[in-house]
Amino acid sequence: MANAQTTDLFISEYAEGSSNNKYIEIYNGTGSSVDLSDYELWRISNGGSWPEGTESLTGTLGNGEVLVVANSNADNAILSLPNATTAYNSATFFNGDDAVGLAKKNSSGTFVLI
Repeated sequence: MANAQTTDLFISEYAEGSSNNKYIEIYNGTGSSVDLSDYELWRISNGGSWPEGTESLTGTLGNGEVLVVANSNADNAILSLPNATTAYNSATFFNGDDAVGLAKKNSSGTFVLI
């Protein structure tokens, strides 16, 4: 079996439980550590236009690691997930008819959905 690498970060899991039990998991399978300052989480509500809400990411995500962006009022089962953070809490202000995307800064310095 061959191991494949991704060419960029991606949202590997999106969970919307009851109340504030929400999180977004971002996976790095690129083969290298990635500077998160080149990325933002984008959100739109009720079929709006990109982006209605943005959250700039910071830090570094190592190869094979995940970043779990959790709501600060989520259940302890979510908040205790490995690599869970509430630093980007507003990124979890979504419900079932909203969309979340991962955007990356391109060569001209503009963020685009990936």
